Amino acid sequence: MENNNKAFELGDYLCVKHEDLKTRLSSRSGGVFTALTDIILNEGGRVYGVKLNGDFIALHAHADNFEERDLFRGSKYVQSDKGDTFLSVERDLRDGKKVLFSGTPCEVAGILAFLNAKKVSLDNLITVDIVCHGTPSPKVWRDYLDHIEKVNGKKIKSVDFRNKIDFGWASHTETVYFEDGTRYDSTDFRYLFYRHCILRPSCFNCPFKSKRVADIAIGDAWGIQSSHPEFNDDKGVSLVILNTQNGVDLFNKSIDSLSVIAVEPREVWQRPLYESETEPENRKEFWNYYGKKPIKKVIKKYAGDSFYVRIKRRAKKILKRLGIKR
Repeated sequence: MENNNKAFELGDYLCVKHEDLKTRLSSRSGGVFTALTDIILNEGGRVYGVKLNGDFIALHAHADNFEERDLFRGSKYVQSDKGDTFLSVERDLRDGKKVLFSGTPCEVAGILAFLNAKKVSLDNLITVDIVCHGTPSPKVWRDYLDHIEKVNGKKIKSVDFRNKIDFGWASHTETVYFEDGTRYDSTDFRYLFYRHCILRPSCFNCPFKSKRVADIAIGDAWGIQSSHPEFNDDKGVSLVILNTQNGVDLFNKSIDSLSVIAVEPREVWQRPLYESETEPENRKEFWNYYGKKPIKKVIKKYAGDSFYVRIKRRAKKILKRLGIKR
């Protein structure tokens, strides 16, 4: 049951929704990142996260206000360019500033190793990592966007890796918005991502699946649909794992703006929490093909639905038209 009056504890697994629907709809999951970073910003701290620049390149950057922070909302299914972020975090901490750094588990491990090597106090640092499926190639993302512009003959204005507002939280449909006001919906990049060929080789042997290094882990609360369907309205639910006392303390400061239920780990089990994805057998074949063929042919060959999926989708449409529930 929902309980916003309870102080949560170390090791808790939580399903979380922001009380403000607008915040939740502009977030990828349940809006917990906004709640956590609101606390940091209100205390005069600085938030580090990932945004897309004008060329739709994923960049790690810092935010000193809510408007800058809001650019970090939403998923970016591509490896970020960290630039001088680690040096910037070091300067902030040496200056006594409170810092929240968010990223993938390996990025959090990287910043912690860097700061420890520099003998920087971590007293003012809070780390938040995401439940990570793996990091796709920025080159494929760039080629994919160039392909969309070429096919449509239009300039891209903005992109949404997962369009929750139009397709629901469970959907993985990307939407590209053009400068002329039109849009293009697709699942092509989703398929390239979830078939794993475009992930970094290191993602197939990730050492951070069984060892959480951040103070707080956040992600989509997959499994809530079955374990607590009354809590799921298809507008997004965040999974939160409290790994350190610092994480517990920050989360408990944020609960006034959240609806929260405590769950058992088995109720929200998902593979990226505990083990790496298996490297696909055709990964080498994929990259050989990618180096020889235009992205249009790569998409057609590796991002299309299988015959089985097409038949299954067609059968579901027929059953729905006949009023038959499965």
